Amino acid sequence: MLDFLSGYFRYKTPGSKHPLSNTDRDDSLASAILSLTSPLEMGQLRADRVAAIIADADEGDPRGQAELFSIVQEKEPIWAAHLQTRRLAVLGCPMRIESKKHAREAEEIMLLLERAKWRGAMSTLLDAIGTGYAGVVVDWLPGGAGINGFSPIMPTAWVFDAAGNPAIAGVSGSPVPMTAYHPAQILYLVSEGKVGLPCRKGVMRTLLWMFLFKNGGFRNWTTFLERFGVPFILGKISANDFKDPVRRDELKKALMAIRGGGVGIGTTETDMQILNGAAAGNKDAFEQFQRYCDEIVTLVLLGQLASSDKAGGLSRGTAQDKVRQDILEADCQMVQECFQALIGWVCQFKYGMPDADDIKFVIDFHPPEDLKATAEMFATVANAARRPLDPKQVFERFGVKLGEPEPVPEVAPAGAPEQKEFTDTAGRKTETASEKIINATLSRLVDTEALEAWRIPVDSAIRQAFGDLDPDDP
Repeated sequence: MLDFLSGYFRYKTPGSKHPLSNTDRDDSLASAILSLTSPLEMGQLRADRVAAIIADADEGDPRGQAELFSIVQEKEPIWAAHLQTRRLAVLGCPMRIESKKHAREAEEIMLLLERAKWRGAMSTLLDAIGTGYAGVVVDWLPGGAGINGFSPIMPTAWVFDAAGNPAIAGVSGSPVPMTAYHPAQILYLVSEGKVGLPCRKGVMRTLLWMFLFKNGGFRNWTTFLERFGVPFILGKISANDFKDPVRRDELKKALMAIRGGGVGIGTTETDMQILNGAAAGNKDAFEQFQRYCDEIVTLVLLGQLASSDKAGGLSRGTAQDKVRQDILEADCQMVQECFQALIGWVCQFKYGMPDADDIKFVIDFHPPEDLKATAEMFATVANAARRPLDPKQVFERFGVKLGEPEPVPEVAPAGAPEQKEFTDTAGRKTETASEKIINATLSRLVDTEALEAWRIPVDSAIRQAFGDLDPDDP
């Protein structure tokens, strides 16, 4: 049991034996990152050979598998193109180092990384997408005063114990556990995936058998096309000619000439039949199989198929030159954590900070805002509220300055239509029917009031003259 545990944690040795250095001053470090693995012979790649390579990787020695991955990318352009697309999708995102309390130090660290060509190191670390693991050596200046550059570690230089602890087995000989080096010496990245050894987490491991099937299909495709792509020509000859080998060979050559040149000659008794093998309905079987293999590779590497109509719901309808958004975010976060650890060491060595909690390495992987959809939302809200758009808000959101709004004409309140005055030919105002009724009523009211005023003194005189008479006496 102890022997098993000893092998299980073979490369997990406590403490570092090598001080912080770089490949120029440390020969053991320089020899560890190189690999002399002999290239595989693709002509001898068979199913049993692939199974043996995978078995070695499962035991913790993925050097043959890493070499095979390198050859596959040379033989299969679609693999190399899609892996490069994944890599460039991350490298194309805006990156920055931000800090609220140490803005000056953050700016200096960003300048330090740019001088050390950190983008090349990030590109090397993103190889973990395919292989499952990757690493670079940080070439520190004496005392950790700065970073001189980065040296990539070959994928064929890594080995693992049963627990997944890494070691570097370059030209130096026996594997050197990574824990033997200073923790800040090597940036090591493992792809996020299934549980197990790092060499089993890469996407190329998933597609390895697909490559074998497709490669075997290509070898047989030429034979298939020669047999089914070129029509058969059957010639019927007499029994005597068939028994004569010389005559039969001459007739066969004549038929071959007809098939190749399309021109032939024969007697009136010559009977030839053209049999088209492609008419059997399987003329594109190999092409469909090759296309199926390419679509599987595209789907695994990019998360979507080549055309936008086949793209998944998370792909935003883009074509294959774009990586699906959730895959891009996972790749960015994976490499972001690795560089955040490097910034922590820079803060400790160069500035004496205990940690880098306030200095963050940020990759802006969020997709850009869809301004068209936002503009449509603004217009919909403005129409629903029956209010004009706020020019200040539009300028802040879209960077577009709206002009001054046009003056709105005043609308007269609803009511009875205005009646125009009409005059007769002499210039006198023509009286309408309604005006006649109003004037007659007014004149009558005036006459009644005058009559009442006239009757008051008359009634008073009558009462004085005939006051002794009984008004009820007839």
